[in-house]
Amino acid sequence: MLRTSPTFLKRLGIAFINNVDRKDIEFLCTSLNTKAITDIDLLTEPLEVQVKNVRDWILLKNIGCTILVSGCDDLVVDEAERSLNDVLCVVKTLMEEPYIVAGGGSIETGISNTLDLYTGTHSLIMREIAVGFLAMPHLLAHNAGLYSIDVISNLKRNIGINRHLGISLRTGSVSDMVNDDAIIQPALVTKSMVMLAIETVQALVRIDDILPSAI
Repeated sequence: MLRTSPTFLKRLGIAFINNVDRKDIEFLCTSLNTKAITDIDLLTEPLEVQVKNVRDWILLKNIGCTILVSGCDDLVVDEAERSLNDVLCVVKTLMEEPYIVAGGGSIETGISNTLDLYTGTHSLIMREIAVGFLAMPHLLAHNAGLYSIDVISNLKRNIGINRHLGISLRTGSVSDMVNDDAIIQPALVTKSMVMLAIETVQALVRIDDILPSAI
């Protein structure tokens, strides 16, 4: 697995695995009985691995399983492949951290309510961050054709009673995401989203001034 152009490798007839996470390299090396390198000059003896190219797939023999995607045309196959990839990513995420949380803007609203309770020296910043976390529920309600102000107010008022409450597109109101609508998502995805949001806010806070650019 080299950091080079996939097109160049295809022209040479070299099979490769693209977009591999760093934490998955050890698993692949163990499964293929090989080792990872950072420079081609470090290669000593070539190791033949039984692989077979199937369209845009690489089949590793005796490792895992093979999933065949079929459809009436390329558009259906591409959509099925994208959906399958989403499912596999969810399974992989749950294997890394086997926890789920409620969807429908439930987590974002709960974080916003918690930040509203902050009364320290940085209360102004925390209040603005709390408003920022409500962007997702507002967008969800707006896309569903709901009156977002009433829905968000109802959600913020009642989520303290039931932490699983969220915006239901099925009923057009606030309902239990876990027990009634079965709208859940991996906790690791939500955690990553929250961490990225906080890091973005930290970067913006460090900016002393913003100068408008000339158009």
